[in-house]
Amino acid sequence: MSDCKRLADYVDGGSVKNLLRSMIREASVNPPGGERACAEVVAKKLKSLGLEVEFVEKEQGRTNVVARLRGTQGSPVLLYNGHIDVVPAGNGWSRDPFSGKFVEGRLYGRGTADMKSGVASMVVAAEAIVKSGFKLKGDLLITAVADEETGSLKGTRYLIERGLKADMAVVSEPTDLRVEIAQKGILWAEITTRGRGSHASRPHLGVNAVEKMHTVISALHEIKLEGWNPLFDVPQPVLSVTTINGGTKINVIPDLCKIEIDRRLLPGETPEYALQQVKEAMKRAKTRDPTIDASVKVLEKWPSMEVTPDEPIVKSLVGVVEDRTGVKPKLFGKAAGTDASWLVRDAGIPTVLYGPGDPRFSHTPDEYVELEKVTEAARVFAILAGDVLGVD
Repeated sequence: MSDCKRLADYVDGGSVKNLLRSMIREASVNPPGGERACAEVVAKKLKSLGLEVEFVEKEQGRTNVVARLRGTQGSPVLLYNGHIDVVPAGNGWSRDPFSGKFVEGRLYGRGTADMKSGVASMVVAAEAIVKSGFKLKGDLLITAVADEETGSLKGTRYLIERGLKADMAVVSEPTDLRVEIAQKGILWAEITTRGRGSHASRPHLGVNAVEKMHTVISALHEIKLEGWNPLFDVPQPVLSVTTINGGTKINVIPDLCKIEIDRRLLPGETPEYALQQVKEAMKRAKTRDPTIDASVKVLEKWPSMEVTPDEPIVKSLVGVVEDRTGVKPKLFGKAAGTDASWLVRDAGIPTVLYGPGDPRFSHTPDEYVELEKVTEAARVFAILAGDVLGVD
């Protein structure tokens, strides 16, 4: 790693700031989606460095950037992946969420933490490698993708369908510069109970769908959630009822009630297993009240993932961070869903999570990232590429 350390010297903090501000100012909000303008900002920078760059779209305007810095030997291949779509700004901002305002070392705006800062740090790492004159032996592949916030079907998953391949990968999701080797999975589902409406003064003539849902929710809370993984801040699996909607008017017995549930899966659990638990709970509710008419619909499934600490990409990243900080980093897991799960499960690419954003500020008003952390991530990514790909 000794020669590779010098790559950090070529990381330009001003370049990080300018690129990230330009990306923030292109409001690639998803939904509805429309990443093209932000993708063009990223692509222009990468093309200026001499990388091979192409746009890949499953739908018009849902643009993915795929760029390659070719090495002298073409192997191994290291993938740097990050998404450029962002959630809607929402309310509560004290400044324009798409201004890229810079105040006292912080860049503000929707997507600063989650996760345009991660993409910017990876791009500037490539810039540092090019400017250094070092020649990588393996290929560095950079993908700035669309649609992660609503399922990745037009982003990373589409690239995998088209044959995306690499020997190892880093996804620059917000980890606050922590090394994360696992990620919880997700099952989102909607449960509906059906009744029969009547005047509330004559409830015996109707069937109250809200009361039927109460029985279903009680059964859901009886699901035995087992498992423990110390990598996660919340080390156990969890199930939460997060929305409820029923009834039409205060004096009408409700004929319909719907809830949505959020189930977070530990590595080793599958969405299919979690769904079966939900269905069994609904059966228990119906045993207690045979008049219950209920159904479940899956809204989203996101697999969990975990790689071992012995994976070469993990060991290399740990080594780079330890060399930079003087302390061997602890390994963690991420509670939220990311594209790492698709890369591991569907593409078979060992993947680690590392990025400059603080996850506590993801999707929040006045979202921000510390510029020095983005710059440090770029240094780490530059050194890491040299370390795992080799240099001539």
